[in-house]
Amino acid sequence: MTEVSHRQYRALVVDDEVVARRMLAFALGQRGFQCDHAVDGAQAMELLKSRTYDLVVTDLAMPNIHGHSLIVELLSSNPRPAIMVHSAIDDPRLKTDLLARGVDEIVYKPADYASVAARAKALVQSRLPSASKPTADVGPAG
Repeated sequence: MTEVSHRQYRALVVDDEVVARRMLAFALGQRGFQCDHAVDGAQAMELLKSRTYDLVVTDLAMPNIHGHSLIVELLSSNPRPAIMVHSAIDDPRLKTDLLARGVDEIVYKPADYASVAARAKALVQSRLPSASKPTADVGPAG
C-alpha cells in the first residue's frame, strides 16, 4: 500500500494587525499551508509579482493599498488564487459586491482560526483539477 501524498499549499496572509496575521498563518500552517505575510495591499502586490499562491487571505481595512483594491487585482490574475476575506467590516452591500466579483469566502473577525483554516483548505482543494486531488490508495481489486 502506498502512502497518500500530501501536497503543501502556499498562502499569502495580508493584514495590518500583527496578532490576526500570525494567528491565521499559524492555523493555516497546521493545515498544510506554507504562509507568507504582508502588512498591507502594497506589500502583498510586491510578493505576488514573484510568487504564485493557492490562497490569499486579506483584511479589507489596511493602510496604503486596502483589501478591496488588492482583491480586484487578484481577480484579474491568471492563475487566480482562492480569495478569502478576513475582516471586521460587516457591511451587507460590501459582502454582496465582493461575492458578486468572485471572492470565494468571507469570514468575520473575531474568528475561530482553526475553523477558518479548515475552510481555507477545503476551498483550495475544491479548486484543484480532479487529477490533482489527493486520493486514498485502496490497493488491488480482489
